[in-house]
Amino acid sequence: MKKYLAFFCFIFFFLSSPVYADYVLPYPSYMPGNKLYQISRVLDVFSRWWYWGNIASVKYYLKLADKYIVEAKTLFEYRQYQLGVEALKRSDAQIPQIVNYLALAKQENKDIKKLHATIVDGMNAHISMLEKLSKELPESFVWTPEKQAPTFINFSQLFQNAKMERMKLLK
Repeated sequence: MKKYLAFFCFIFFFLSSPVYADYVLPYPSYMPGNKLYQISRVLDVFSRWWYWGNIASVKYYLKLADKYIVEAKTLFEYRQYQLGVEALKRSDAQIPQIVNYLALAKQENKDIKKLHATIVDGMNAHISMLEKLSKELPESFVWTPEKQAPTFINFSQLFQNAKMERMKLLK
């Protein structure tokens, strides 16, 4: 009997206390250089077929934006600047899709309050990550790969553009 009482008290304690968590970005997936990276990219494209409808499409593009910004952050931390820039641009490319499908869902009079709150939390997480990266990285850098022409990377402009894209969703 004491076991049952302890079990119900344990369950009641966890069910009665609310749990609040900030928006959590995903763990980095396969990174460039891994044999499975290209397969992962192809699966991202094909998984689009599983997400039909406006709300599901918003979630799909938000998931991709999260995935690619975490990839960019990891690459920047390992000083793989050119690959990081490409990943950040892929993340930025998902934002207009989120805006479009969110507008379509709103036009269809769907209840998007919770979804919009999730998007705002996600974009705030993206912006805080970009601000942290802008403090850690130099304002500009000349990337000189082997046997290729050097590339000038303006990090301050890149991060400013990425923040402006995400600010569109905070309205």
